[in-house]
Amino acid sequence: MAAESVYVSEVEFDPAVQTRARSSGHDVVVLPVREQDDGVAVYPEASVSMVKELKAIGVDASFLDPADHRVFEVKKGALETAIISLVLGIASSAGWDGIKRLLRQRSNSRLSVKYVELEDRNQYGRAWQVSGDDTDAVLAAIDKLRQPGLGNEHERLPDT
Repeated sequence: MAAESVYVSEVEFDPAVQTRARSSGHDVVVLPVREQDDGVAVYPEASVSMVKELKAIGVDASFLDPADHRVFEVKKGALETAIISLVLGIASSAGWDGIKRLLRQRSNSRLSVKYVELEDRNQYGRAWQVSGDDTDAVLAAIDKLRQPGLGNEHERLPDT
C-alpha cells in the first residue's frame, strides 16, 4: 500500500463561534460549515448521525446550534459522497478519542476535518483544515496538532 499524504493548513475561524462552542461545556461540539441569510446554521451531511453515535459510545457531544436553528447540507454525486467532511470543536482528550474511534469504524474514504482547538492550552482558538485520502493518516496529523507547541501554518506532513 502506498504512503498517504495529509495536508494541513491553519485557517481563519469566527471567534464568536469558538466562544459559543467553548461555553457550551461539551467535550465535542459539531460546528456548522456556514450560516444562511436567515441565521440558520448549515451542517455537513456527515454530521447528521455523529452526535448520536458519539453519545452512544459515552462522549459528551452536541451540535453548536439547537435543532430549530440548523439544517443539513446533502450533496449528491460520487465524489461528494466519497469525502467525509466535518467541522469539529474539541474541548477534551476524551472527546477526541471518541471521535477517532468513531471515524475509524467508518469506511476509509477521503476525510476533510476543520479542527478547532477548544481546550485550555497554548493552541486554544486555533483552527486547521486537515485532509487526506486515509482516515488514519488524517487522525494522526490532528493528534500531532493537539500536542503543545505544534501547529505550523500551511505545512504538508511527510508521507506516513
